[in-house]
Amino acid sequence: MPNYFSSKLITPDEAVIEYVDIMGEGTPILLIPGAGDGLNTVETFPYPTVLAWMFKRYAKDHRLIIMSRREPVPSGFTVRDYAKDYVWAMNELKIDKAHIETNSGGGPIGQWIAIDYPERVISLVLGETMAHVDQPFRKILDEWVELCKNEQWYDFHVDSIVKTFTPNYYGKYKWAFPLMRLMPKPKYPERMIRIFEGLLELDNRPYLH
Repeated sequence: MPNYFSSKLITPDEAVIEYVDIMGEGTPILLIPGAGDGLNTVETFPYPTVLAWMFKRYAKDHRLIIMSRREPVPSGFTVRDYAKDYVWAMNELKIDKAHIETNSGGGPIGQWIAIDYPERVISLVLGETMAHVDQPFRKILDEWVELCKNEQWYDFHVDSIVKTFTPNYYGKYKWAFPLMRLMPKPKYPERMIRIFEGLLELDNRPYLH
């Protein structure tokens, strides 16, 4: 297990940004989570230990910082706003340049970092993500927002799995779906809603070459 610690930054407008620092040697990697970051931030127990174990191979050649979005998330906060937060955090952590690794709903944030701050990006990894939200995906996001607003968390968890993975994949784990009723309510219910709403108008296609 590599050495690691979790901590938080306080933004100039007094929001909190949590991160886990896996203290390897070499060029830094900034990992931006997907929209699931809206349910639990990275300092939530037992995530720091789990993340350090999951990404232990990175520590051989890199310092890895896994960073949540700010809390609270203001109404109307855009993907581009999150990108500004992450670059501000890089400044606070004295990181001049980094490999930016993203997944799913974190991908558009990484895109905006590369668009607005190309000098801070060594490389950009976009995993299972998108550059724009088309009508079918917008419909799904609208449905998820409504489920979250109505605090139908079990329905949200199941629907997000069914609409994210293939039937062959999630079919292996359908036996576990009822266990999701035991999952605790998110600490910040509005957070998930704000993250989804920030994706609704996403269209980065004109900026990508």
